[in-house]
Amino acid sequence: MRILEHFFPGHELNLQSLRTIAKAIKDGTFNAEPVQHTEGLFSSDQASPEDAESVEDGEEQDVNELHEPLGCMLKDSRGKFRYVGAHSEIPFNAAVATLGMQRKDPSIIPGPKVGSYPPNLPVASPSTDSGAEESYYLPGRELCDIYISRFLEDVHCTYWLYPVESLLRRVDSTYSESAPRSSSSWMCCLYTMFAIGAANYVGSNGNSPPPDWPAALDLKTSEDYITLAKQLIPTVYDEADIDSIRAMAMMSIAMENLCSRVSSYLYMGASVQMAFSLGLHRDQLAESGNAMEREQNRRIWWTLFQLDQDISSRGGSPTVVDERFTKVTTPMPSEQILYPGLHTPLSWMATSVSLCRLKREIIQSVYMERSANSISFSTVSNSLLLLQKWYRQMPPHLKHDVPSPPTHRRAVAVLHLYYWSTTILLTRPFLLYLVIKHGTLASSKKIWFERMGKMCIDAAQKSTTILEQMASDGTLSSLTAFDSTCILRLIMIFILAYAHTRTPRYSTHIEKLVELSRGMEQIGFTKMVTEETPLRLAELGITGQAQQNNNNGNGDSGPVHLDDEMIAQLWGNWDPNFMTPLQTQQSLDLRFDDSGAYDINSELLAFTNLDDSIVIDPSHAYSHYGMH
Repeated sequence: MRILEHFFPGHELNLQSLRTIAKAIKDGTFNAEPVQHTEGLFSSDQASPEDAESVEDGEEQDVNELHEPLGCMLKDSRGKFRYVGAHSEIPFNAAVATLGMQRKDPSIIPGPKVGSYPPNLPVASPSTDSGAEESYYLPGRELCDIYISRFLEDVHCTYWLYPVESLLRRVDSTYSESAPRSSSSWMCCLYTMFAIGAANYVGSNGNSPPPDWPAALDLKTSEDYITLAKQLIPTVYDEADIDSIRAMAMMSIAMENLCSRVSSYLYMGASVQMAFSLGLHRDQLAESGNAMEREQNRRIWWTLFQLDQDISSRGGSPTVVDERFTKVTTPMPSEQILYPGLHTPLSWMATSVSLCRLKREIIQSVYMERSANSISFSTVSNSLLLLQKWYRQMPPHLKHDVPSPPTHRRAVAVLHLYYWSTTILLTRPFLLYLVIKHGTLASSKKIWFERMGKMCIDAAQKSTTILEQMASDGTLSSLTAFDSTCILRLIMIFILAYAHTRTPRYSTHIEKLVELSRGMEQIGFTKMVTEETPLRLAELGITGQAQQNNNNGNGDSGPVHLDDEMIAQLWGNWDPNFMTPLQTQQSLDLRFDDSGAYDINSELLAFTNLDDSIVIDPSHAYSHYGMH
C-alpha cells in the first residue's frame, strides 16, 4: 500500500479504486509511463530499515485492509477481541487518532490509554461472591459419561459446538483433582449437557426413571441441572467468550424442548450477539488464534446460523441473523483441518446451510413479504425448482437411499427431514386453500392447486417413511424439539388429506405417527405432543383408545379410530366462502403471472416426481354420507 500511495498521491486507495486501476491497465487505457531506473531496488540483499515488519506481514496488512472494509477488532479489558462494525464511532475515532502512525495490524483498533473497558466491577455478577472460591456440583463420572454420550449422539450430530476430542479432554480435566478453576461459561455448558442427557426423568417434564437406569442414582434431576446452569447466566454474559456462545446455544436447545419458546429464542439471540461481538460472522480471530481455532469458530458460526433458523422458525419469530442486512463473510470450515466428529458426515454442514438459506428465502417471499392473500405462480415455481435442484446436487453419500454408517444415520435422516419440511412449508398454504375453496376454484387453477397439494402430501409421506426408519434404527430422539415437531407437522397434513379425500392410507399415516410419538421417550415437547394431539384429533372426529390411555396416564396404546360420520359432518358442509382470520393467514391463492404455467411440459412438471397413488380428488369422498 505504501508503494501505491507513492505513485497515487492524494487519491483514496480502496478495493474499488484498485479494481478500477487494474481494469484500466488490462484494457490498455491506463496512460501512466512505467517506472524507470529500478535496477538498484531489487539487487540488494540488505534488509530495509523497516524490516521489523516482514514482507509477509506487510502483505497480510494489505489483505486485511482490503478484505475487512466493514469492521475491525478491538481488544477489551479482559483480553478478548471484539468485532466493531465500520458504522460505529469507534473505528472512525481510531482512524483519526492514529493518523501518520504505522501499526503492526491496521485491522486492530488500539485500546484506550486510560481506564479499562468494560470496567472491573467489585462483583462480577450476582451469581458469584467476590473473592470466594466456587464449588461446583458434579455427578458421578459414570453418569457424566452417559449424559455426554447422549448429548453427542442426539444433539451434537446436527448442532456442532465442540471438537469432540477437545470436549472429552475438558471433561476429564474438570473431574481431575488438580484441575484449574473452571469458568462459569464452561460449567454452564456442562450443566446444560447434563440437563439434556439426564432428561426423562422426574419432574413435570418427564417420568420417573426406570430402577435400572443409572440416572436414578443421581442426586440431581434434569430440571436441577437447568437451575444450576441458569444460576451462572449473569457471569456467562460477563465473560461473553466462545464458551459463553456455546452455553447460550445449548440453553436455547434445552429450553425449547421444555416448551419455553420465548426463553429459548432469547438465549439464541444472546448466543448470536456474542458471536457478533467476537466477529465470528466476519471470520475474525484474536491475535493469538491459530488455524484450528479459526476452523472451530467457523463451524460454530454456521451451527448458530442453522440453530437460529430452527428456533426462530418453530417459534414464529424473526431470525437474529439476516443476511439482507448483516454481511456474513465467514467461509465454510475445512474438514481437512477439523474433522466434524464421529456422528456428523463430511459435507453435512455445507449441504445443510445451503438448504437453510433456501428456507429463509422461502419464508421471506411466501410468508413475510407478500402484501396480499395471494402470491405469484413464478415465485412459488422458482422456489420449488431451487429446492429440487438442491436435492439433485446433494453429495451422493448423504442421499437417503445410500447406506451410511450407524453413527451417521441420525444426521442424514435429519437433513432429509429438513428438505421435506421445507417443501411442506412452501406448499401447505395451497393445500389448505384447496381444501377450503375446492368447490369454488376454476378448473384451470384447480389443476395447480391439486399439484401443490400432491407435492405437500408426497413430502409428508416421504417424511413419515424416514421417521419410521429412524424409529427402527433407534435414532429418533426426544432430547430436542425437532423430531416431535416433524411428527406434529405431518399429522396436520394428513388430517387435511384424509378429511378432503377420505382415503384410508392417510388415516393409516395418522395412526403410524401417533404411535411413533407414543413410542418415544416422554420428555418435554414430545410429551406435550403425545398428550395434546389425541385431544385435538378427537375434536376432528379422530377418537378412540388413544385419548383414554392418555387420561389414564399409562403407556399402553390402542388403535386410532376415525369417526367417519363425524368427519363427514365436520368437513362435508364446508362453506367455501368463509375462512377464519387464521385460515386466511395460513392459506394462499395463486396469481398466474407466468405464460408457461399451463404448459404440461413445463420445467416444474418435468422435475416433480410424485407418487401416482397420491389421491387429491374428493369427488366421491362423502357419497355414502347424508349431509345434515
